[in-house]
Amino acid sequence: MRKKYHLEIIKRHPLNPIITREDVPYHCNTVFNAAACKCKDEYLLLLRIEDFEGKSHLTLAHSHDGLDFRVDKRPWIEPSKDPYFEPYERFGIEDPRITPLDGRYYITYTAYGPYGVRVGLGVTEDFKEFKRISLTTDVDNKDGVLFPER
Repeated sequence: MRKKYHLEIIKRHPLNPIITREDVPYHCNTVFNAAACKCKDEYLLLLRIEDFEGKSHLTLAHSHDGLDFRVDKRPWIEPSKDPYFEPYERFGIEDPRITPLDGRYYITYTAYGPYGVRVGLGVTEDFKEFKRISLTTDVDNKDGVLFPER
């Protein structure tokens, strides 16, 4: 006899999506692929936002209840101007993932440029400053996330 598994563990909120481009306080094409975490007493979403040129950047949204979010007035992480990262992020940065680890928040993201896609890695302690650490994959590999424990 076959076991039946309950597949409705996670349910979409009836007001989904909870953030659309109309919620972003600056002009953009669309919003998608958010990373989420809780930092101190608030929930944070790191949104991938695409501009009208088709390039993406990352913007923070804040909430105290995990449902009603306030989107920041400007991008938090934009493609880098640093000569090391710029060629790999020239066409945008996408698909963030956040991993809390040892009092810091490590962020993986897809760096997209003329040489293909790579996974970038950066860190923040407070979601005010972001420091890029490295590109972590070979070209045309965008699958990356850090696990907080073994």
